[in-house]
Amino acid sequence: MKSALKITSALVAMFALTATVSAATTTAGNAATTKKAKLAATKAHKAKVAAAGGVQKPKAADVSSAASDVQITEKAKLSEVKPVVQAKKWSASLDAESYSGIKGTNDNTADVETDYTVKAGYKIADDTTAALGLEWWNMDGLHNHQSSQYFADPSLRLSKSNIADLGMGVKLSGQVRAYLPISRDSQDKGQITQLRAYATAEREISKALSASFTVNPRAFVQQNDTWINSKGEVKNVDTFRVLSSAGLKYALNDRFALEQTMGVYQKWKTNTARADYLDASTSAYITLTNWAELNLGVRQSDEATDTRQHGLSGLYSSDQAEYFLIGSFSI
Repeated sequence: MKSALKITSALVAMFALTATVSAATTTAGNAATTKKAKLAATKAHKAKVAAAGGVQKPKAADVSSAASDVQITEKAKLSEVKPVVQAKKWSASLDAESYSGIKGTNDNTADVETDYTVKAGYKIADDTTAALGLEWWNMDGLHNHQSSQYFADPSLRLSKSNIADLGMGVKLSGQVRAYLPISRDSQDKGQITQLRAYATAEREISKALSASFTVNPRAFVQQNDTWINSKGEVKNVDTFRVLSSAGLKYALNDRFALEQTMGVYQKWKTNTARADYLDASTSAYITLTNWAELNLGVRQSDEATDTRQHGLSGLYSSDQAEYFLIGSFSI
């Protein structure tokens, strides 16, 4: 994992420079038999995910392949994936995302977190898919850190592509999720459920370039106003969040694409003023086969940059950003 992150850091520098010169990034399609069909599949397609990424982190903009259609964790902020038309009645996929802070990685002091999401999907209609998502996180325990594993709430998901034609070539796709509060933290917080919605509007600028905008509201239905964490500390609970992100994607060919996203992640908690965090990502997509894809790059760490206080001044600074590497696999 450490060597993979080192390779990632070198590649990221090249990708970020290329993205700056090109001023546009996008995802290459990978689910059809011709270049035109593959690009169309990409546009029809989380989030970040993510689950992003998710995200996760918070994972933030739009879909890259049939293998990646959700944000994996809150913390990771993965780029959110738009729903994709499933080729099969039943489908299954695995997203594995590793990430680590830039400064700690360069200094050989950082631990590496890997987030996993397994999804089983059923095609209700050509443009509608229902799925069950199971998520867990793993700390690798590098550099004298303690290794650990944590299971998150499972989720029920309903995705629909081609929800509406907004005119001027803009298409709307989306997804809704409901989380079942069975994880340790959700039980401790008295959480009843978490509800999410993803809406992505996308427009094809050229055959290679597309632009998108994603809005992702998240509502937390809670029984309590505060909770006590594993360290015995009294903490406020989440009530509402909105992740808004704009993205540009540029496909160099059927196998390689660049992406740039930029947005803000707003969070509300009980007894606390709203926080506005910078969300940004510069990455490359490498399509290995029609069932495997890699996404690697650099992004702003979750809750690292308060835009109210610092604006964009901390963009990709070593102490506020992280390297990430995501593998997406589907059958």
